[in-house]
Order: sequence, then C-alpha cells, then structure tokens
Amino acid sequence: MRQRYLSGKWHQALSSQGAHDSNHRRIPLIYRIQEVLTRKPNNPKFPTTVYRRRPDPLLSVKSLIIFFITLIFGPFITQSAPSPAVPAPQAILTVEEFALGGVGFGGQSSDGEIVFEQIISRNDNLEQFLQIYAKGNNQSKMYSMVAFYYLDRDLYEHIKANHINRDPAPTLMWAQGCSWETVPCQYIFPRIEEGAYERFIPEELRPPSSNENESDSATSPNSTETESSGMG
Repeated sequence: MRQRYLSGKWHQALSSQGAHDSNHRRIPLIYRIQEVLTRKPNNPKFPTTVYRRRPDPLLSVKSLIIFFITLIFGPFITQSAPSPAVPAPQAILTVEEFALGGVGFGGQSSDGEIVFEQIISRNDNLEQFLQIYAKGNNQSKMYSMVAFYYLDRDLYEHIKANHINRDPAPTLMWAQGCSWETVPCQYIFPRIEEGAYERFIPEELRPPSSNENESDSATSPNSTETESSGMG
C-alpha cells in the first residue's frame, strides 16, 4: 500500500517542531498525524486533541441532594406562599373605577368588588354604605347605590332622582372586562334594576324571582278554585 507524506504547511509546521528524525527522513503521514493528535496543546496554530472534562462525582451527589430536598419540601414551600393582600374596607372610598365582575385579561376582582362583598354580608351593611356614600367618590357612591337597591328601595329611588336632576350630570369611571370608560352615573341605574349585579348580593337579600312568583300564583287558593270550577 502506497503511503502518503505530509507536504506544505503541515510539513513545515512539523519540521519546525522537530517532527523529523535525526536522519531528516520524511515520516509517513499516519505517524505524523498521530503525533500531532497526542501532543498536548502548546500553540493554538497547531491542531490539538479535545480534552473532555471528567464528571465530578461530588457534583452529581449535590444535584441528587437538591432534587430530593425540593421533592420533599416543595409542597410545603408552595402552601406557605403569601396570599394576595385583602384591601381594607376604607379602600372603597377612593377606588378609581366602579367594577362588579372580572376586569382585565385575567378577569380579576377589583378592590371595590372585594370590599363590597365584605360589607354587604355584615349585619350593619346599610349603615356602612350610608357612610361610604357620604364620604366616598362617585365610584364608591355607585357601590352604595347597588346596596341601597336591595337594602332600602325607597332610599335608592330618592337618591336616584337627585342624580338624574343634577346639571351637569355626575360621571364615574366604569370598568367591564378589558374596557374602561367614563360614563354618567345615571347610566348604571338601569343595569342595577335589571339585576346585572344581583349575583354579588347574598341570597337572603335578593328579591323573590319571577319564577317563584309564578309558582306561588299557580299554587294559590284562587287558582285551585278556578281549576276545580273548570273541571266541574
């Protein structure tokens, strides 16, 4: 088999590093490549062998220890994470928007909604909302109007008439979903009366539904008398 010899740049490089023997004979290509590959790196111009770092056994042990600690104590760390802060009742006096229902891309409850649900469930809810209406801004006043509609209908109608007769009409910032807009306060009254916010009211404060009224009228004594007379 014919052997190949180095020439050109490789031959000059190896010659300058003493790659030839004492008799200056040319060494076959395969032996010179083997010599270069087994030589330790001392000059970046020459091709060198890639020396891989052996894995450290202590590092593997540390990784296993960290893994098992995370596996055992991970659930406890997750459970002990602090929950979002609940707004104070006074926060409803200065809320920047009136919003009952999820707002934003995540559909989160507003601070006003959270405080509203806390106060509406209290025994002194009417007194609390009267103070909120007297001290709060237009957004907080509208939360009070929602409560007045279910707690004292006459009071609601009286305050509603005052709002409608004002010139100029008071406005508020209304948030719904991902939209915020400035609207007149009287724009919210039809929504209150249509029951748009009834799901935020405790069941014991809600008025009887139309279905219940129909069922009551169907089982009334007058209806049974008419049915019996019709059958006769």
